[in-house]
Amino acid sequence: MSSGKFQEQPAETVADSISVNTPSNGYLALKNLKSYGGHCIILTDEEILSAQKELSSSCGLFSEPAAAAAYAGFIKQKQNVNSNSTCVVLLTGNGLKDINSASKNIVSPAKPLIP
Repeated sequence: MSSGKFQEQPAETVADSISVNTPSNGYLALKNLKSYGGHCIILTDEEILSAQKELSSSCGLFSEPAAAAAYAGFIKQKQNVNSNSTCVVLLTGNGLKDINSASKNIVSPAKPLIP
C-alpha cells in the first residue's frame, strides 16, 4: 500500500468468507478508517479458531471462522478499550457454513448429558 495502490497479496486463512487477495472496496474502507480514527489488525488462524471455540463453549454460539474473526479481533484489542465502554461484536456467519474448520477444535467426541 506504500505506493498508494492496493497490491494483490495471496490470502490464505481458515476464514474463507473474508479471504480476498485484493479488497474490492479497499479504498473506501481505508478512507473510512482514516475518517473515524480506526485501524486494522492481523489475526492468525489460531486466534480465529480459538475465538470460535470460546464462543461455542462459553456462549453457545456456533460461528463460522469469518464471524469468529470479529471476536478474535476484540480479544486481541480489548486492552485498548476503555473499561467503561460498551462493546458489541457482530457475528454474522453460522458455523454450519464451515464444519471442517470447527472440527479442528474438537479434541474428543462429546458425551451425552442425558444417560
